[in-house]
This record gives sequence, structure tokens and C-alpha cells, in this order.
Amino acid sequence: MQTKNIKMIDYANKYSAIPKDYRERLEWMYTNYNISDKIANDIVNNRINYINSTYYNNLIIVLYEIPESTPRPRARIVTKNEIYNSINGSNSYIQIYSAAGKRLNDYVKKYTQANLQELEQLLCTPTEITFNTYFPTPNSYNKIDKFMAEIGCIRPIIKPDFDNIEKAYSDAFTGNIWIDDVVVTDAHFHKYYSILPRVEIIMNYMNHVGSYQQYRQIINRKDFTADMNLSYFGQ
Repeated sequence: MQTKNIKMIDYANKYSAIPKDYRERLEWMYTNYNISDKIANDIVNNRINYINSTYYNNLIIVLYEIPESTPRPRARIVTKNEIYNSINGSNSYIQIYSAAGKRLNDYVKKYTQANLQELEQLLCTPTEITFNTYFPTPNSYNKIDKFMAEIGCIRPIIKPDFDNIEKAYSDAFTGNIWIDDVVVTDAHFHKYYSILPRVEIIMNYMNHVGSYQQYRQIINRKDFTADMNLSYFGQ
């Protein structure tokens, strides 16, 4: 594995000539990619067509539970059967598993089947996601503080961490709501208190992927099925 210093040197060798300023970077691309007037016009027209042909669908999920985080993996020794032993010469192996993670996955699966009939297929296009998580308002708060918490003036600064919560639900969505969390291009996370703990998740997913290359990337996945409807910009 490369050290951080080696990675920084490698990065500098590859990218130090590229301007950090956005406008200067576009000008650098224009010059170094030998952009002709025709190609420049094609780029402008493509951008206009992309904006006009692209829209987002909306999906809202509300889970009435206390926000969960990624559970700590556990290990167990599993004894294999005699046929496996005779072939591999071993009678046991260590299995890493997460019982809590499976419970959350099963919960999301049942929720999807019961409440998201409009979800005709797994999401497989660029997706923006917002997590609004509501933790139980502390019983120690007085009446004023409880109202201040409910209207968002007192915010939780408690465990679990935001990234652990995001990962827990993102993992549970895979195979239930989206094909994989690689489709997430934008994510927003919010922690609140409420007398009604819950997790509200808002997803805005694009009507297509941005290019033919991305289209091929998705349809070549093992978990992509023939009944999934997917298109790309310019198709």
C-alpha cells in the first residue's frame, strides 16, 4: 500500500498543471483538448438538451423507529460438512456477520413491499438523498426545551455518528430500493430531536444516466435484470 507522501507526489505529477480555478480550468481544457468552434457549439447544445431532457422523480420514506447506526460486525466459527472437509482439508472457518444489519435490511424490505408500490424497479440512476433523523427528546428537558427541540432550535450532538447512520440505511436499501449505493451522487444529513422518533429519507432520482458509458456500466452489473428500464442521455 502506498504511503500518503507517495500518493501526494503521484497526484502532483499527474495534476499539478491543471488550474485550480474553475474558469481557468475550462480554458485549459479548451486549449489542451483542441476544441474547435464546431465542438464548442456541440458542447453548448448538449448542455441545453441535457437540461431540457433531464428531470428527477421523488421518493419519500418514513421509518418510525429510533435512528440506527451501522452495527459492529461479529465473528463466529462455523463447522463445515464432511464432504467439504474431505475436499478442502478443514473442518471449520470464521464467518463475519451482522445480525442487526440483517434485521434492518429485512425491515426495509417489508416496508418497501407494503408502502412503495410506486417503486416499479430498483433505482439505478443518479440519486440525491436527504436523511432527516429524529432522536428521542431527552426526558430531562423542561417544557420550553422540549418545544425548542421539536422546532429545531436544540439539535442532538450525540452518538451515533452521522456517517454510521447513513451507512446503515444505505446498506439496507441495496437490493430493496436501489441497485447499489454507488448511484448516490449527492447526500445531505440532518439530526433533530422529536417526541416522535423517526427517520425521514427523501430521494430524488434522475430519469436517465448521463452517458452511454454509464449505461453500459449499469447494465453489465450482475445485479441488473432484464426487466429494469434504463436509458441514457442522447439515446
